[in-house]
Amino acid sequence: MLEIFVKPNEKGLHIFNNANEIFWHVTVKYTNEDKMYGEIGLKALEAQTPLFWEEERVLGDTVVAETLAINHEGVLIQQFSGMDDMGKLKLKSMELIPKKVIVKFVFRNLYSLQAPKSSTVYKSGLVKDFVHLIFTHVHTEYRENETKWDYGQYLYNKKGVHFEQSDGTEILLAKCISLMQLLHLDPEEMADYFCEFTLK
Repeated sequence: MLEIFVKPNEKGLHIFNNANEIFWHVTVKYTNEDKMYGEIGLKALEAQTPLFWEEERVLGDTVVAETLAINHEGVLIQQFSGMDDMGKLKLKSMELIPKKVIVKFVFRNLYSLQAPKSSTVYKSGLVKDFVHLIFTHVHTEYRENETKWDYGQYLYNKKGVHFEQSDGTEILLAKCISLMQLLHLDPEEMADYFCEFTLK
């Protein structure tokens, strides 16, 4: 999991990945006693790796933080409140949303390009933001990236899935590409999910 420290007289956050695996798409949202807000975004944080993020608005009075990170199991959400005597933010809650849950949610309305406005999947604002990011990628893949058809060929070769040339097919393939990129799924994992959630 992630650990966060705030040290006296330093304007910034110390973020530490104490897990034995890399975390992707790390997002940290925080507020201090003066109700000043900030958000940090990292593409990745290696295993057992500390990071110091310099930020003018972070002083020794940061009291609340929320984090999102992607690991091999899913979307890890942590909430922190208050600090101990060493400046370490106290973990209030932690929850893991399995990748399968996110994939199923994205395919809930097969041909929709819009993220649902509300859902029990949205355990926090950061989860909602992440799902909306997935759909933003889906839009881009749908409009601009013709290489998604390469994955359609992969699905045909591996799973015998036949596709028609249609807008609906392009949306489905755009969702596959976006989910693989943002959840760090390999093509085989995505193929299994695709068959489970779209072939009925």
